[in-house]
Amino acid sequence: KLTDSNEKSVIILTPSGYKDYIASEGNKNDVSIYIYANNNTIRTRLKKRGDKKEEAERRILADNEDFKDTISIVDRIVYNNEGANINDVVKKVYEEYCKTLEKKR
Repeated sequence: KLTDSNEKSVIILTPSGYKDYIASEGNKNDVSIYIYANNNTIRTRLKKRGDKKEEAERRILADNEDFKDTISIVDRIVYNNEGANINDVVKKVYEEYCKTLEKKR
């Protein structure tokens, strides 16, 4: 539950969930990071996972709609496209978190 979170919590939300969170809690010193993957990356990952092509395409279309305004409500974007090293992505998320938190203080 969000009410059980504290300053050390990591919360993963959909864009609509994040909008609801901001509406109820404000943005205080929270840091929001959108970990973005392009459609080709998502398509490749879904295929590797075994999703059927039709289901993958349905999901991509739904995600495009759900995430279309996300860049306007988050503090930072970190790219996690095909070929990205997961350790580099995690490092970048942490760096962006630290930079943003410092600016908000």
